This record gives sequence, structure tokens and C-alpha cells, in this order.
Amino acid sequence: IEEYGIVPGLGNLHSRLAYNSAAFALSALYSMSFMGGQSYHCCAGFLAFLLAMVCVEAFNKTRAHKPLLSDFVRILGIYYLLIIFDEMVSPASDYFMVLLVFFIVIRWLELIERKERSYLPYGLLSLLCVVVLTVKLSGALILLLVLKPAIVMVQEKKGKEIAKFLGLGIFTIAPFLIRNVILSGWLIYPFTFVDLFSFDFKIPKGMADYDAREIQVWGRGFSDVGRYDDPLIKWLPEWIHNLDNTNKLFLVMAIGGTYLFLVLLIYALVKKRKDMVDYLHLTGTITVCFWFWFLSAPLIRYGCVFLWLLPVLVWGCLYLKGSPHFDRFRIYKILVILFLVYKLGAFG
Repeated sequence: IEEYGIVPGLGNLHSRLAYNSAAFALSALYSMSFMGGQSYHCCAGFLAFLLAMVCVEAFNKTRAHKPLLSDFVRILGIYYLLIIFDEMVSPASDYFMVLLVFFIVIRWLELIERKERSYLPYGLLSLLCVVVLTVKLSGALILLLVLKPAIVMVQEKKGKEIAKFLGLGIFTIAPFLIRNVILSGWLIYPFTFVDLFSFDFKIPKGMADYDAREIQVWGRGFSDVGRYDDPLIKWLPEWIHNLDNTNKLFLVMAIGGTYLFLVLLIYALVKKRKDMVDYLHLTGTITVCFWFWFLSAPLIRYGCVFLWLLPVLVWGCLYLKGSPHFDRFRIYKILVILFLVYKLGAFG
């Protein structure tokens, strides 16, 4: 990309060359190759640095001495940063998506915790959700967060602001869609449900469909595209078997967390708990993202952030709402210390 920009129909040479991500264009733009004749791939590291700065805010002495749900997500962010510290040697789009989702969720939780009523910060974070879509399609449903500022602006009859945010959203996603069309002839490659163009260089529909199936099968841990139609009960045991123990635990907690989320949702509806709407909206969005990833192409690096966030948001909320008869902050500190000692040991 850095040397040739974009070539019409490049995906016909090799289907992987049709995979478009804003992360790749950004990496080419900020490769810093002029400093030494090679690309330094520093963008993912820069985003990791920003997330690290956000995560260490949990240990700020000026903050109230009590655990917050956003702090639990920060600890999870540190966990991810320790995993990828020695891996970020090329501009893989997975890092960009996960790092951005962590940033969005932490800042969104902060807005909820301080009971922010203005639509503006939510709207700006929603634009970042559009960026996530352009980086990795596995994170596309994070766009459901847009409902919050959209509803507030409609209720407050902010017509001009709605138009501004729509314009910014289109401006953000347009380069991604245009690159898709130039590279492959499809608006969103390799998905062929939107067929608007008939360029000579367009990748044949059959090839695109095969590629989409290959992605899904690969995400399940197989290389045989013939297993695309395998039912859940057939591929799931093998997929679980290939998970490490930590992610197996997160999977159990995520599935259990889904049921608990539904219980919380029913409770809020019955009791008319309007104070829970923002939390349920965020957690519901992450839950939908998790199941979308899990039932489509559940390769861990495609959607680990949703596998981890769902149980943290649900179980963490229950922990904070738990019995007032024990010192939650002391237990929180002990758990964090034990967790970091384990992870730092593994990292070493």
C-alpha cells in the first residue's frame, strides 16, 4: 500500500489482497520508512500506548478509593497489552480493532459512571465505533452503541447535530467502502449480499462466496471449506478443545453471563429501572457482538475482546452490586494483585 497505493481488481491476483482494512492504510501512512528505508509499523504500538495510558488511570491516587466497572475493563486491557507486547511486529488489523474497542468501552463506562447527560461525548465515541467497522468486520456490531446519542438528539430535536454526525460518519466510512470497490468490485468483500457494481475487474461471485466460507471455517479451526455446513454441535467441541484454559474459563463465564444479562434485563423492565438503561445498552451491545463473533468466525484473535468483556461487564456489575457487608475494595485489590502477579509471571 505504501508503494503502490491501490490497484483496481488487485483481489483477482490473490483473494487476501482484496481484504481491506483502514488499519493497513493507516499503517502505510505512518510507516515512518523515510527514517531508515523500512516500514516501522508503529501505529498499533501507538494505539497500545494510548490504551496503556488509559488503563493506568485506575491507579491514580486522586480517584475515589473504590472499584469501578471501568477499572475492571482497564485490568482486562492490561491483560491484553501483556499478551501482545512481543507480537506486534506487523500491521495486523486484529490489534487495532481490539485496542479501539477497549478504549471505547472504558470511556463509555466512565460517561455512565459520572452520569453524563450530554449527547456529544457519546456521539464522538460512536464515530470511533464507525472506525472499528472500517478496521475489522468482526467488530461491526459495536455500532449499536450509536443508538444512545441518536435517541438523545432526536428527543432534544437536534436536527443540525444529527446531520453533522451523519456527515462525519459517512466521511469516516466512505474511504473504506471506496477501497473495497476498487480492490474487489464489491462494496463489502467477501460478502456478496450487496451487489451494486459490474466492473470488468470484479472478483467473480463464486470466488467471493468461497472466500467468505473459508474465513468462517478457518475461524472454527479448520482448513477444509467442505466443513462450512457442519452444525454447531459438530464443530463446537473441537473448537473448545483447541482453546487454552484461560479462554475456556472466559467462554463459560460469557455464556453464563448472557443468561445473567437477560435476567438483569427482565428485572429492569419489570421494576422500570431507568437508571440501568445505559448499562444494559452497553452490555447488550457487547453481548450481541460476542454472539455474532461466536456464531460466525470465532477465531480468538478476531473477537477475544468480546469474549472477555461480556463476563467482566456482567459479573463485575453483580460484584459491585453485591453484599455491602464485606470490604469490596480490599477484595478487589487482592484479586488485582493476584491477577497481575500471574500475568507478569507468564509474561516473563
